[in-house]
Amino acid sequence: MCQFFSAVITKDEILYDLNSDSHEIIIENNNLDDTTLEPNFIRVEYIPTDKNIFNHGINNWKLKIDQDLIPKWFDKEKTEKEIKDLFFNKIIKEMFLINDRSWKRIKNGRIFLKNSNAILLNNSNAILLNNSKALLYNDSNAKLYGDSNAILFDKSYAILFDNSNAKLFDKSYAELYNNSNAALFDKSYAKLYGDSYAKLFGNSEAELYGDSYARKGNTIFTKNKDLNIQIV
Repeated sequence: MCQFFSAVITKDEILYDLNSDSHEIIIENNNLDDTTLEPNFIRVEYIPTDKNIFNHGINNWKLKIDQDLIPKWFDKEKTEKEIKDLFFNKIIKEMFLINDRSWKRIKNGRIFLKNSNAILLNNSNAILLNNSKALLYNDSNAKLYGDSNAILFDKSYAILFDNSNAKLFDKSYAELYNNSNAALFDKSYAKLYGDSYAKLFGNSEAELYGDSYARKGNTIFTKNKDLNIQIV
């Protein structure tokens, strides 16, 4: 499985895609021949040793070769230096928002947020950590951790943990854990655990555990018979 940050190295350049960690997508988009026994490119990944992509200590990242057949022209030391320069001088600046509450607008891109806010448009997606917030529109999706929350429209998708909450519309999908809550409309679906709450309309459905309950129209679905719920 490809990891962040993935790239394909040729004799002349470093090829990558800011929206994908898939080597195969990079290879296909650049019309490289992947059928020969002696490939003229090499798959690499630049990954954090502590598995924390938000730790940008320069000594925390290392180059990983992700294929068995290595071209004779490949120079690992040279490539690692070039990847390091690219990652710390360009990739971090374009793909990470850390401690930024300015609600930056992201279009057709992928963004990693930590203690930050962002508005994502079109086919964007986000991974949020800690107290981050995101508004997502169209075909966007988000993974949220900590105290994060998201508002998603159209065909959006979200996974939320801890005290997160989400509003999803149209064909959205959410998984929420602990004290999360969600409002889902049309053909949405949610899994909720802990003290979660969901309001679902249309063809929506939910799996709820603990003290959670779901409201679909004027009907209450609950797995805790002791809950005192009033419809207003």
